[in-house]
Amino acid sequence: MTNKVLATIMAGILGFNLVIIGLSWWSLAKSRQDFLAEWHAEIANTCIFLGLFAFTSIIAGWVAFLGWKRNIAAKASLRANDERMRLFFERQIVGMAISNPDKTWNMVNDKWCRIFGYDWDELKKMTWEELSYPDDLHENIEKFDQLVAGTIDDYSLTKRFVRKDGSIIVAELSVGCVRNEDGTLNCLLTLMVDVTERKRFEDSLRESEAREKERANELDAIMASVPALILIAQDTDGRLITGNRSACELLRIPMGGNFSKRAADDSGPNHYVILHDGVEMPPRELPLHRALRGEYIQEYQQEILFGDGTRVTLLGNAIPLKDGQGSVRGAVAAFLDVTTHIRTSEALRESEERYRVLFEQSPDGIVLVDPNTFELHHFNDAACRDLGYTREEFARLTIQDLDPLEELPMIQERARSLIETGTAAFETIHVTKQGEPRNVEVHLQYVTISGRSLISSIYHDITGRKRSEAALKASEEKFRTFVESSFDVIFVLNAEGVLQFVSPSWEKHFGYPAGNVIGHNFKPLVHPDDAPLCTEYFIKVLTSGVSGTSPPYRIRHVDGSWRTFTANGTSYVDNNGTLLYIGVGRDISDQKRAEDERVELERKLLHAQKLESLGVLAGGIAHDFNNLLTAILGNLDLALMRLPQSSPVRTNIEQSMLASRRASDLTRQMLAYSGKGLFELKEIDLNEIVRDNIDLFKAVVPRNVSFAADAESALPPIMADPGQIQQVVMNLITNAVEALGASKGVVVLTTGVMTCDDRCIRKSLLEEKPPPGKYVFIEVSDNGCGMDVETQRRLFEPFFTTKFTGRGLGMAATQGIVRTHLGIILLESSVGEGTTFRILLPAIESSITQPVVAIDSPLPGAGHSVEHKGKILVVDDEESVRALAAEYVRHFGFEAIEAGDGIEALELYRRHADGIDLVILDLAMPNMDGVSAFFELKKIRPDVRVILSSGYSEQAVAEQFKQEKPVCFIQKPFQLKELEAKITIAMS
Repeated sequence: MTNKVLATIMAGILGFNLVIIGLSWWSLAKSRQDFLAEWHAEIANTCIFLGLFAFTSIIAGWVAFLGWKRNIAAKASLRANDERMRLFFERQIVGMAISNPDKTWNMVNDKWCRIFGYDWDELKKMTWEELSYPDDLHENIEKFDQLVAGTIDDYSLTKRFVRKDGSIIVAELSVGCVRNEDGTLNCLLTLMVDVTERKRFEDSLRESEAREKERANELDAIMASVPALILIAQDTDGRLITGNRSACELLRIPMGGNFSKRAADDSGPNHYVILHDGVEMPPRELPLHRALRGEYIQEYQQEILFGDGTRVTLLGNAIPLKDGQGSVRGAVAAFLDVTTHIRTSEALRESEERYRVLFEQSPDGIVLVDPNTFELHHFNDAACRDLGYTREEFARLTIQDLDPLEELPMIQERARSLIETGTAAFETIHVTKQGEPRNVEVHLQYVTISGRSLISSIYHDITGRKRSEAALKASEEKFRTFVESSFDVIFVLNAEGVLQFVSPSWEKHFGYPAGNVIGHNFKPLVHPDDAPLCTEYFIKVLTSGVSGTSPPYRIRHVDGSWRTFTANGTSYVDNNGTLLYIGVGRDISDQKRAEDERVELERKLLHAQKLESLGVLAGGIAHDFNNLLTAILGNLDLALMRLPQSSPVRTNIEQSMLASRRASDLTRQMLAYSGKGLFELKEIDLNEIVRDNIDLFKAVVPRNVSFAADAESALPPIMADPGQIQQVVMNLITNAVEALGASKGVVVLTTGVMTCDDRCIRKSLLEEKPPPGKYVFIEVSDNGCGMDVETQRRLFEPFFTTKFTGRGLGMAATQGIVRTHLGIILLESSVGEGTTFRILLPAIESSITQPVVAIDSPLPGAGHSVEHKGKILVVDDEESVRALAAEYVRHFGFEAIEAGDGIEALELYRRHADGIDLVILDLAMPNMDGVSAFFELKKIRPDVRVILSSGYSEQAVAEQFKQEKPVCFIQKPFQLKELEAKITIAMS
């Protein structure tokens, strides 16, 4: 019911009530005048009743009217509240959802969708059970069932969910419900907070705290149980020092007491003094206080003198404790009670001195050996001296180092037997530090020193006696037993470098018996490049008598490969007085190969980065240079066109145009090197390229050079750009001719087909290696000066040339063209022996060969005639190029409109869209480039005709126009006829 209808009804009710009231009052007045008429009294009563009824109706109507107004206000308020609630629901920073009793979703906010990774359309087809992590589902269902049953009205829990991408998240849920009047479940309200990161942090923090607590407990236990006296300065002034249980017991201070003699309240200990070298030390000179000043105190000995005369000697260290900024925040000191030790030491010193004199002055070597580890426990100077070691070096040895001929099980068995017999004697060989074997007679005895079981070994050098007894054969047998078990190659050379002995492991490494090389000099076995260094090392060891490690050297395997070795060796004199060299060679081929591969990988990476940088530089220079050439060639073209045929200036202009075209050729080579050259791949026959251009090839060969071409009769077709392949051949022939110079020589061009395997492809000079297969090749060889290794290494660097007049771009462009064609470049060259280049291009399986486009063929569409009228918008940021193109356009009969960038072009096109017939659009411009401007023009007028111009090739920019493309492309520098042909194509 509308407001107008309600107002009409209320007005009618009010009028009726007013009439009733008026009648009532009239009847009342009348009844008062005629008290004798009874029916007047009844009428009066009735009117009074009706008046009261009318009054009551008015009140009721008014109340109804007020209720209706409040209802309208309430509905408006409810709508406002609903909107606020919707905004509150959608803009929450936590996930909010309303779900149905059947576990499906009624409503979720955006945060909820982002948490799970689903959109609303996906979620409303799912239930919350499908999103739950299976292991956490049971508790949630249990709570849900209680809520459905009415036993609870809300619940909270933490559980895991599975997002759309499969990742697991942890969330905290708060779930409430809305019930119907009969108590049944209407819907569920859920708030969710993603606490995945917080849980991870809490778990990590909990684990860290547990570890810290465990370490703290361990530290407390160590502090309490360690027998050492430990003091800790808690401040930087040393006024509060605490100690462990051992410190309290030793220094007679109650647990928790202050050990500082600088305590602020003079509560520190005063029942003892601290002495150093018999002198009482002031507190600031004590180790702990010095550590507070940043010093590190090691093995500091001090004496504690108690008031009752008791003395305790302590030995220990003190170090500062620093905070995260490196500042001293305290110090810790640890001391051992060495009182008993010192007293015992003093008592034993005299006895030890006697023993030491006997031990050290013995002419025989005496060694005390641990029977379990066979490490050297103690030894005299004779033991070190006889074997050429310092005491520090000798201390790091074991019995196996001294007696390498005895295996560990044999040594262990001898130690076990010694426990039973107590003594043993035998002869063996010890090896000196220089590797010289020494015959010794060993006497063993099982002894106990300071409660420790040791083996006392006294050995006497009997090398001289053995020599005098002609024990050379026995010595060689022992040596052979040692070396035959070694995987390394052990060998002996005489002073002339002839092999006297080689271990059997030679055959394992080189594939043929060692007997084949014994009696031969080592030099022919070594790679020629390594032989001089090996000889120098060999002579140095023999003359100096000092052992050393050889430089790496290569020896040929029976299969023809080279194995890289390094040798450790020394010189010695045999029983006959012959000076010999004994060495141990180790195969480091794998290590060397890995290192070479790493270096090669680094070289390739640096080379690729270098070539990429040079390519970007070359492409950029070529692009900018093409802009300049466009203005130069174009203006020369216009000038030549406007000059009369008889003008003497025409020759100068024609020469300038020829030079500019050569400069244009230079930019094309630079673009080819950078990979942004013009490529039109088609199926071609390489022989046809050679036949069609043979006269051109011969033209670059001077008279002193003989040129021959040998083309194979039938070649498989290849996918290539004819012009680029012709450029490659020209570059190779030019390179060959320059290598011959003024000398007479021969240049031979050959074509053919071959199958390349992995070995062949690895020889390619290009970093990119194509797959094995059938390849068509073109080869150019000469008998010129050849190239050294350094020249070959820099062959493809742009602007690198060995010729005074060379530009250094021919081979760089060749590399870029062959790389783009997925080809291979093979090179054979040496100084004075000439050079052979072989270019291989992938063959394709096809019998249909498309004709090769002639070099001077006319541009497509150049023959069509189009009416030259209308407007053409010329867009280029280079003013000289823009002005030239506009003048060309006017020369053709069109009206030219100029724009300096894409934004200006769009503004002009919007104003003249219906009148502009064609747009000549530059690619690279500031503010808005040609690509963006092209698509914006398409939005204004979908059928707009555009000629795109650029210093780069069409292929280089084509990838930027995947779907919609310009009508034509023209590459800078362009001339009058080229632009006219493109305009003809675009307008026809």
